[in-house]
Amino acid sequence: MRKSISHGAEPRQNSSDGEIARDGDLPQHAITFTHLGRPMAHPHLGGKHARLPEKIKGRRAALRGLALHAGVPLRSGAVFLDVTFWFAVPKSLSAKKRAERMGALHIIDPDGSNVLKLVEDALVGVAYLDDNQANPVSSRKIWGDTDKTVITVGPAGRPFETPGDDGPARAGAE
Repeated sequence: MRKSISHGAEPRQNSSDGEIARDGDLPQHAITFTHLGRPMAHPHLGGKHARLPEKIKGRRAALRGLALHAGVPLRSGAVFLDVTFWFAVPKSLSAKKRAERMGALHIIDPDGSNVLKLVEDALVGVAYLDDNQANPVSSRKIWGDTDKTVITVGPAGRPFETPGDDGPARAGAE
């Protein structure tokens, strides 16, 4: 059975009968995988018929392949997504400046929302049917020794509750 989804990705099937497995039948743990290479930003595309650059298509394919190899299952419900983008501290900096930057937040280009968008779009049809299922999502950009992207994907837990919230009222509860 063919399902229509956005971004031109084909959903993969989790079960042998060709149907997408229910989330309750899937592993209930998070899976982490790493892409080595400088994080890339999703470009701003203008117009209805704009084409993605080949390097962006290649990065999406690489991320999809890593997710599949790591065993990330396709889910139909909410999926949490946690991404850490590591940017190598330039070797041209002095040892003192390199030490200062190591582990600090990376607050220059590329924009965090654009690098996250590339990851979210790459996982459509692999971790979820549509990127609106990625909730909650967290990301950060950090200076480090090497360029890499560390991605953790898993089933979203219970809905977030506000402090003091005992959940929905139950009939007959005192």
